[in-house]
Amino acid sequence: MLNVIRTAYIDQQEYKDERYRFIESQEGRVARIYTDSLGIPTVGVGYAFPKGISRVDAQNLLRGAFNNSTFTLTDAQWKREG
Repeated sequence: MLNVIRTAYIDQQEYKDERYRFIESQEGRVARIYTDSLGIPTVGVGYAFPKGISRVDAQNLLRGAFNNSTFTLTDAQWKREG
C-alpha cells in the first residue's frame, strides 16, 4: 500500500528512491545470496542475478544492493554462487 499520492512531478532520483523504499518495505533486505520463489539467485532488496552474469557485473550488482563500493567476490564465492 502506498502511503502518499503525489500530485506534482518528481525528478528521477526521487522516483528511484521512492521505488527502492517501496520494494524494501514489501520484500525486505536479505544480506546474503538466496534463491527466490522462482529459483533465481537474488540478494539485497530484490536484486536478481541474471543467468550467465559476469563476475564484474555480479560485483557491481552487489555494490548496488548494499551501497558498498568495495564489495568483491572471492574465487571460492564466485565458484559457489556464480
